[in-house]
Amino acid sequence: MGSVSVAGWIAHGAFLVLLLRVWVELRPRTAIIFAVFWSIGYFGLPFILYGEPFLMPYVAVLDIIMLARLTMQRDGPLHLR
Repeated sequence: MGSVSVAGWIAHGAFLVLLLRVWVELRPRTAIIFAVFWSIGYFGLPFILYGEPFLMPYVAVLDIIMLARLTMQRDGPLHLR
């Protein structure tokens, strides 16, 4: 098992933890939307030519978006001057 595989498992674990936090702290609808996006990537990327290696970065981007969504919801909107 290489370091890329370990990073992939970490990204999937973080995704599941963040998905549960989004379900509890935000709305279940938001968590369902992220689960649908994950399903599209998980089941759809292998059908694209050379698309399978892009699953782990795709899941990592979903993790980042969910974390930003949780942070923005808790801290409030950003005001740029």
